[in-house]
Amino acid sequence: MGTGKKLRFAMMSGALKNAGDFLIVKRSRELLEYVYPGAEFFYFSRSASMEPHLEELNQMDAMVFCGGPAYLPHLYPEAFPLVEDLGRIQAPMFALGLGWFGSSIANKAVYHYPFSETTLQLLKRIEADTEILGCRDWYSVNVLRSNGIYSGKMTGCPAWYNLAFAKETAFHSANPYDVKKICISDPANAASMEYLVDLAAYVSLIFPKAERTVVFHRGMEADGYTGQHTAQRIRWAVEECAKAGAQCVDISYGEEGFSVYDNCDLHLGFRVHAHIYNLSRRNISVLIEEDARGAGVNGALGLSHIAAYDFGIKAAQEGERIVTTLGTVSNKYLMQMVDDYLNNLYQSDFLQIKNAYRMMQEYFSMMVKHVESLGSFL
Repeated sequence: MGTGKKLRFAMMSGALKNAGDFLIVKRSRELLEYVYPGAEFFYFSRSASMEPHLEELNQMDAMVFCGGPAYLPHLYPEAFPLVEDLGRIQAPMFALGLGWFGSSIANKAVYHYPFSETTLQLLKRIEADTEILGCRDWYSVNVLRSNGIYSGKMTGCPAWYNLAFAKETAFHSANPYDVKKICISDPANAASMEYLVDLAAYVSLIFPKAERTVVFHRGMEADGYTGQHTAQRIRWAVEECAKAGAQCVDISYGEEGFSVYDNCDLHLGFRVHAHIYNLSRRNISVLIEEDARGAGVNGALGLSHIAAYDFGIKAAQEGERIVTTLGTVSNKYLMQMVDDYLNNLYQSDFLQIKNAYRMMQEYFSMMVKHVESLGSFL
């Protein structure tokens, strides 16, 4: 593996506060190091202008966009400012397991997701540089195709792959039926904090002797990335989860906090990266999907969908009229669905989870081939 020379990679990071984004960057580096030992890495925020860094960028062997949402209708220059003239960037651009950002996996959401002309300009530049646009799920492949880009390749997200376990398909725990520690990940949507509290109460009832930890991936306090209203909702949830006997931890602003999951026997919750991290260590994980990101990973790995929200009729009073619209509404069956899914997993000897491990192993091979393909353009 490798090219025989010491490579310099510009890592275009989306990490700001959410622990999951830091995990993506870390595992992107690990994949590149796996294929290109001895490479050097330089980090840049892809949400910032690259004008001040253009000279340094042009000394790099490649500019790597590390996972996360990037196939967006208004990606460039709104989300990724880069530079006004992409031709001034000389380093080849490489897409490593990027994804779309849909509210749902409804057909209209997937197939009516038009890219702006400038976004197409950037994606076609990446395509021209390194031929393949790596995708974290099959919906992302389909979104690209519906926009006339046929170079999308399913690789999974870089965060899927813990190199120590990537070729393993056995449970990390010696006995998956013996649940000593449970971790519950927080929702991204503050409106779902009631669900988090319900989940903590459910776990205390079903697994009263297990150690229970609620993990907040974007922290608990207000700051430049979290508003006062959201922080208030989080503080309420922390108090309620504590009443249910769970400890609460904050793992924001880095990836180191993911170690809380290392000896976890069961993860339940809302964070896609908690789900990915646990599956990558061959722990048992159940994800409640808040949007298409969760649906994408579960669909790709053959896992059941448990949606936090449903589509239904909303009614609102406007003067003397009641106006109805179709939109997302709370899933009133959520806790019953979680309970059913756990019972089904136990009844089937965790068949879906075992199959997900095997699929991750296959996708790992596809990801490695994708990273190896970069060497042809360096």
